[in-house]
Amino acid sequence: MKRILTISLIIFFCASMTLGGEKRPYDFRKAKWGMTKEQVKKIEQVKPTYEKGNVLGYKDKVLGLSFLVGYIFDENGKLKSGSYILEKRLDELDYYVKAYKKLKKFLTKKYGTPYKEKVTWKNTRFKGKYAEGFAVFHGHLEYISAWETEGMHMGLTLKGGNFKSDLHLFYFPGKPLVEKVIVEEEDTQGKL
Repeated sequence: MKRILTISLIIFFCASMTLGGEKRPYDFRKAKWGMTKEQVKKIEQVKPTYEKGNVLGYKDKVLGLSFLVGYIFDENGKLKSGSYILEKRLDELDYYVKAYKKLKKFLTKKYGTPYKEKVTWKNTRFKGKYAEGFAVFHGHLEYISAWETEGMHMGLTLKGGNFKSDLHLFYFPGKPLVEKVIVEEEDTQGKL
């Protein structure tokens, strides 16, 4: 009887470790880091709208917002990151700020408080005079938020300049990548 109880406890412990050890069934959308392009294509079940080199692109609506979805693969053809880029819309400048806040609220609810939040007024000329979207559009205002979970980081950025606004949501495995991307993005602003 003791032996059956011991074996039952061992089986239960191993099963609970296996089931409980996998925190997320996927990493980006329904994909896992390390998947190939062919595996990702099967998951998406629709033809990519863009496919070149190490990038697969799709269009999708998430939270009522239209995005370009990007899967980025490493030199070995394995999925290394993913991103959402808000599709361009010029009819309402505050659309980007509203979208940023909507995504940030959703991600905060899902992943908790961001470990990094930054709102930067690069130029206060429009502060308090015009809509925040107008300031982003002219490159005077930027938003950055970043979250981390076990083995993954997400970075949400809203930046602009030269009469455009860009909202990006990045997903990366491992610890240092999102911070690196945010820093690199800050360093290259206006150079590309």
